[in-house]
Amino acid sequence: MNFPRAVLLTVCLLTPAIFAATSTPTIATSDGLMLGFGEDGRVAEVRVAGKDVPLAARPALVRVRDAAARSALEPVRLAARREGDRVVLHSTERPLGLEIAATISSRGGFIEIAGEIAGGPRDRCIDLALYLPIDPRGFSIGTGLQNERARRRNARKEPASEADIDTSEDHDNAMYPLCPATNPATDVGLCLAVPPTHPTRFFVASDDGGVALIFRIGLSAASAQPGRTAFRAIAYRHDPAWGFRSALARYYEFYREDFFTRRAQRLGAWTTQNASRLAHPELYAYHEAGFTAWRHPGGTDSGINLKPSLQLFDEGPIADTLEDYERLCEFALDERQGIYSLPYTIVGQRQLLQLPALPRERAEAMRVLDGWSPKTPIRFDGPPQAGSFRSAEEHKTIIRNSTLHSADHQLAFMPRGYRGPTLTFPQNPNPHLFQAEGQPTVASYTLDYYIPMMLQSTTVDGIYVDSLGRWCGLYNYRTEHFKDSTVPLTYGGEPAQVCLWNLQSHAEYLWEAARRLHARGKILMANGVGADRVMLGFACDVMGREGAPAYDSGEGFYAARVAAGVKPYCLLNATHRTSARLWNSCLYLGYLMGCNSPAGLADEAKYLPLIIRCNEAGWQPVTQARARPAEVGIERWGGEKAGAPLLFTVMNRSTGPVNAEVVIDGNVMQRRRPVRAATLVAKRPFEMTEAGGRLVLKFRLGPEEAEVLEIAK
Repeated sequence: MNFPRAVLLTVCLLTPAIFAATSTPTIATSDGLMLGFGEDGRVAEVRVAGKDVPLAARPALVRVRDAAARSALEPVRLAARREGDRVVLHSTERPLGLEIAATISSRGGFIEIAGEIAGGPRDRCIDLALYLPIDPRGFSIGTGLQNERARRRNARKEPASEADIDTSEDHDNAMYPLCPATNPATDVGLCLAVPPTHPTRFFVASDDGGVALIFRIGLSAASAQPGRTAFRAIAYRHDPAWGFRSALARYYEFYREDFFTRRAQRLGAWTTQNASRLAHPELYAYHEAGFTAWRHPGGTDSGINLKPSLQLFDEGPIADTLEDYERLCEFALDERQGIYSLPYTIVGQRQLLQLPALPRERAEAMRVLDGWSPKTPIRFDGPPQAGSFRSAEEHKTIIRNSTLHSADHQLAFMPRGYRGPTLTFPQNPNPHLFQAEGQPTVASYTLDYYIPMMLQSTTVDGIYVDSLGRWCGLYNYRTEHFKDSTVPLTYGGEPAQVCLWNLQSHAEYLWEAARRLHARGKILMANGVGADRVMLGFACDVMGREGAPAYDSGEGFYAARVAAGVKPYCLLNATHRTSARLWNSCLYLGYLMGCNSPAGLADEAKYLPLIIRCNEAGWQPVTQARARPAEVGIERWGGEKAGAPLLFTVMNRSTGPVNAEVVIDGNVMQRRRPVRAATLVAKRPFEMTEAGGRLVLKFRLGPEEAEVLEIAK
């Protein structure tokens, strides 16, 4: 992945061409979305395939408000002019003392909107609403993969998993980077989206101004461009017959090469145990390595993380060399079994372990940091210790340089029980942080020393990054970190203050780590990619989360599939939960889960090979099939090319039996006639007919039961 060192500082709407024959600036995509601008910078017309789309009652492209004062959104008056094949917009007034610039360019299938807002020398917290100013009447906003009836029914909050040690509170941000507006009656589908290159805090809205992305923007004199912050969006068409799913499929295509290509050639479950402890090693593909390089009285070879504790045990590292680490983690056996060996890393925190006691207040915590001087280093990282260091002085310097500031503008810290009394410091892993000054940071330690050291092993296949689910959720108010950020500043806290969102800083780290690993033919895996971390999943080759959610845990259950797309998504079932409901849920959305315990081995052998098979075919957002009744969900795997496997997973998302009907569109059936169909989980009877070029399958599903349908010639 190649990402720019500095973000763009103008607003662009992307289209393939500007039409010189009209007096007002217009811009259009290659598939017929056209935006026209009046002299006042307002969107004067929106056309789809040559037909006018009615405009909103108040068709302003941009509105702003002071987030700290909670003022109302004010429209921004803009002037529009042509510059070559672009439309350039700039504000003609200074609402709230702000200036806004915009460049609107064509990128073939979409219109790119890249922009900048400037606000003078003082810190400002601003909401900037970027509108597609269409009349919202008749349009619905797609909010996810579930249909609305299923979403209302399956809104039960997911219980916390006992395995989720490092999780943080959710923030009021959009789950997905998409705002698709669909009007089936007029056959119009239009989408605003945030590109995967520019993760930021935002939410979506629909009102009498149209549909909008509302960016939460921070302005600071301490940023790389003092008093200025960039924002970026794209606009494009989607198929109204498929709504959110079509918008998502097109988004994947726009950024396929850098973000949505499957680089992991081996597919299987995620394990924290060594391969010698697996009953079905052939069903596993990703070894989060490091547990067995730590000594503890209770043992570490189970792969279940040690419970956080204030008690001081006789524990510590037992690997002094890379050869020790390879042997203890059984990398040679991974190699023979076809399992990726992925050494553990964590960049969201640094900590001081096994202290005599927990510090009670800030001054004491800072004295502990200053005086900390362990006798031996921890050379290798792993889940029990969640950290490594070469020397105490380097470790303390990294902590002082990379630690976030809390809202009171002091080093953030967390006294907690972990490996005995522990003092934890949340970290900013931006790889550009203090790079010009040559100062050590958590990113430079990991990227320039630790990962290259691990890659000296010929059996290491990539790197595992832990705990995106916790440390990404924090806000960083440390102004000296602002200048090195390549992502937009935002705001947080009460009252609102300018800050960095640590999710964005983690995105910067993941981009750079992936770039370096891919250059060497290695992969990047990360843990903690959940419903509020979807855009981080775009940067990973393999991703997952701890715990085992089921189909009725809300849209978050589906968000993991959106984060992964065609790439593998894994569930770490470290406590070996097993039930038909859980396995059927995983099969339905293709989540790779193991269960290496006597109680779960039969189900693992039954379901996991089919989950792997679906992933090999590749998930496709647009199903090209409908299922009835609404309780029955359906997903498609493969079928994009002639001769490619075509599979469907269907699940009865209810606690009673149903008679299911699946209708598969003819366009996905092409080159597969005469048709052969089979059920792969159970050899259940089914009725198959063809009508109007469509294939219709009818069969019975038990309560919370899933099935795999194979369609072949």
